[in-house]
Amino acid sequence: ASPEFPNLAEGNYAGLVQDDNGCLWPLDFTLTDQTTCMVGISANTLNMPSCFGNCDGSISYSFNDANAHEVYYVALIQNDVTVQSATFYSASGSSTFTNLCAGVYEVVVTDVLNCSAIANVTVMQPAALNITGISTTNTDAGLDNGTATINATGGQAPYTYSVNGVSYFSSNLFTGLSA
Repeated sequence: ASPEFPNLAEGNYAGLVQDDNGCLWPLDFTLTDQTTCMVGISANTLNMPSCFGNCDGSISYSFNDANAHEVYYVALIQNDVTVQSATFYSASGSSTFTNLCAGVYEVVVTDVLNCSAIANVTVMQPAALNITGISTTNTDAGLDNGTATINATGGQAPYTYSVNGVSYFSSNLFTGLSA
């Protein structure tokens, strides 16, 4: 008899293996339909860009497939263009796409049977850092008694301030300035 049993339907089976001496060994197995799409993915913004206009954001993702195929391709797509990708050789995996600008992305996982799952993720743009005002008090001739107050919004508080680009302080008030 043939050791092959073609056209078996999906389900649980109880079989027997018999050796040349007539000894029997029970064998239970399950057949699953490997063509049924069982891949899933989740993704979210791990970090938004550090500053307005920077491209250092990141998206983390994880996927799994109940059918366990050999190869999985994960693509990061923006405006119908693949901007980053990764290949996995197991039925589950996770990683991070990095160096991302603000925008809307699709994270797509595809198995060898072309079964896909998609997660949509938006990397938010942080608010731009803006100087909203500088007020000064003029110094008297020959004296170091001028002041400057710098006001800022946006960006990521708390702010630090500098009048020389070298030394930064948490206070937005600078005193003892000369002309």
